[in-house]
Amino acid sequence: MHLKGLFKKENQPVRHQNQAEAPNVPDGLYTKCESCHEMILTEDFTQNAYVCPKCGHYMKIGAYERIKMVFDAQTFEEWDEEFMHYLPYIKDDDFLGVQNYTRSLIGADGQLPNPDGAELTQMNYEFYPEALEHVLRKVAKDFHGDLYVTENGIATADDTRRVAFIDTALKGIVSCINDGLPVKSYFHWSLLDNFEWQKGYSMTFGLIAVDRSTQTRHPKESLSFLGHWNQ
Repeated sequence: MHLKGLFKKENQPVRHQNQAEAPNVPDGLYTKCESCHEMILTEDFTQNAYVCPKCGHYMKIGAYERIKMVFDAQTFEEWDEEFMHYLPYIKDDDFLGVQNYTRSLIGADGQLPNPDGAELTQMNYEFYPEALEHVLRKVAKDFHGDLYVTENGIATADDTRRVAFIDTALKGIVSCINDGLPVKSYFHWSLLDNFEWQKGYSMTFGLIAVDRSTQTRHPKESLSFLGHWNQ
């Protein structure tokens, strides 16, 4: 029997007895509570309206999750298509231009008709100047750059309704600014009664009327109102 090398110590990898093999856990299977730090099955969180079943903490949730909680399935496709679909491509931009003229009501089967008895504009839009404030607040929840209102207005032959529309829209903007939303400008559509695509000259959006036979401009009361507006 050779003693040489019998007591030679060979280096072996150190292994802690209480260190188990890391399990192969799929991403997103668990969610860590922000308050009690417990690891909870994500499915349990969602079924409990994103409230921790251990400590009752309300977790922060994103826009998509909140929409799924509030709206029936397939009822929010328009907002998703018009804004949320593009958010990943614009979320890091410095600013966003917002255009708004009315609201759209969405039901279980898609867009609903205008409410019974609603005042309608020449474009058959519901007269709803409050929509501008609503959309600014909604956009600001997901987009954190500056907001510029690049279009807002009303097609009507009754300029008193244009004055009322402008007044309500601007008050909504002031409310947003007072609440800290970075709304930087308001561009009214439009300065002149314009050629409105396939509608031609039949839609009168302008603050200034145009005599098409002489091209003479006639400022409307709404022009002065907007220029001197003060809440």
